[in-house]
This record gives sequence, structure tokens and C-alpha cells, in this order.
Amino acid sequence: VVDETQAARRIAFVREEIRVQPGSLALAYPRWIPGEHGPTGPIEQLAALRIHSGNSTLPWTRDLEDIYTVHVEVPAGSDRITVDFDVLLENTISDHQLLLAWNTAVLYPRNLDKHELMIAPSILLPANWKQGSSLEVTGQIGARVNFAPVSLERLIDSPVLAGEFYRALPLASSWPAELDITGDSQAAVDKADDAHAVALFGKLIDQDRAMFGFRHWQTLHLLVSQSAARPFDGLEHEDSPYNAIGDAGLSKKDQLEKFGWPLLAHEQSH
Repeated sequence: VVDETQAARRIAFVREEIRVQPGSLALAYPRWIPGEHGPTGPIEQLAALRIHSGNSTLPWTRDLEDIYTVHVEVPAGSDRITVDFDVLLENTISDHQLLLAWNTAVLYPRNLDKHELMIAPSILLPANWKQGSSLEVTGQIGARVNFAPVSLERLIDSPVLAGEFYRALPLASSWPAELDITGDSQAAVDKADDAHAVALFGKLIDQDRAMFGFRHWQTLHLLVSQSAARPFDGLEHEDSPYNAIGDAGLSKKDQLEKFGWPLLAHEQSH
């Protein structure tokens, strides 16, 4: 569970329940992450790590040669542990929107197959915020959104875009797709189609079909944030490529043509 209710303070709180067996356990923080060309997982942003088995606090030590790994001894009779930690200075776009990169919010048992390790993720949003992603929503209780279990690999490849001002726009493409957008004001999302962004992104999906001839996703989610705080950014993902443009950028033809669909075409082709 990732608690993003303090996103405006640029801090998130993570709680994991991990099934384990008694004995030595190594927990790893993702080192190799999407879009990077080196082992650059932001381990320096992980803080206040606490590990418990029931009501007992378990001491942990960092690996002497690998700062991305911590070691803990699981006591006899324990079949699960609780791991809590804080995420600093990550995921927040502005006071009104965030992009949760799951690789910043997970410690996982090392030596398990990332394709087979299943995780049931949840996010706790600030009041009245909404979210968009390629993850399947299984339920929502208040501000907590629960997603269907996915492998660790797929989770890290499935970011969540959320904001106080959010809008999902279906695309009239031959393959199922939607545009999930956030902004720093209601006007930014209300006017998102003033420069015909919906039609442009719909054509982008059709061009993708013409070029590659197949798809490896059920519904493509194009995630676009609009903020002067992050006016240019992007990252490829299998079924939810991300693009960041300036404040209300989707409604401005120059920004849309320079930083909008060209960058998403680039990330989508990845």
C-alpha cells in the first residue's frame, strides 16, 4: 500500500506485507529501472525503514557490498513480515498531481523470479483525487484504490497518474485506447481538447497499428501530465507510456506539436 496523501509535501509512506519463511532473508530495492541506462534506482530516497514480525521489531543490516540490499532474520514460526518505509522527493509532479513509479515503493525478496512474484498493490490518494493507469481496479474504499495482483515486473512497468484535476478521454482509434490527463487547474483538463489533442492521439494509435501490425496490450493508456513544475518528461511503458508537458499544454497547439504527441510516439515505439 502506497500512501500518497502527503504528495504535496513530496513524501509517501509505504507498507508491505511479505510472505516469508523463517531464517535469513535478503530484501532488494530495484536497481535497474525503466528508461535508465545504468543501475540508478533512487535508493537515496528510501528512508525510515522498519521491519516487523507481528508485534516484534526485527533488526536489519545493509549489505556491505550492495547498498540496494538489506538483510533480516525472520524468527521461527513467522510466515509473513511487515515492511514500512518512507519515499522522499519522488513521484510528486506538483501540489495537484503525481506519477507513482512503483519501483520507488517496493522492497522485494531477492532471488525470486520477478515474472512470478505476484503483488497486490493499492494506492491511497489525497481527498478528491482520481487516478488513471493500465492496472485493473478491483475496488475503491474512500481514497484507497485497490488493483488486481500483477507480477513485480508488470507492476514496475505500470505507473499511476493521479491528480486533483483529472480526466479520462476515450480515443476513437481502431485499437482500444484512452488519454488519461491531469493538470494544475480544472481549466487545464476541461480545455484539453481545444487544440484537437484527442484526434491527434487517436491517429497516433492507428499509425502504430499500421507500422507494427500487432499489439501486446488490451487497452493502451496514454498518461499525460500538464504542469509548469514538470514541463518536459517522458518514459516508455508497455501499455501506459507517460508524457509531461507544460501547464495546460494539451490546449496549446505549439506545445502539443513540440512536446505532446511526438514524444508519446517516441515512447510508444520503444
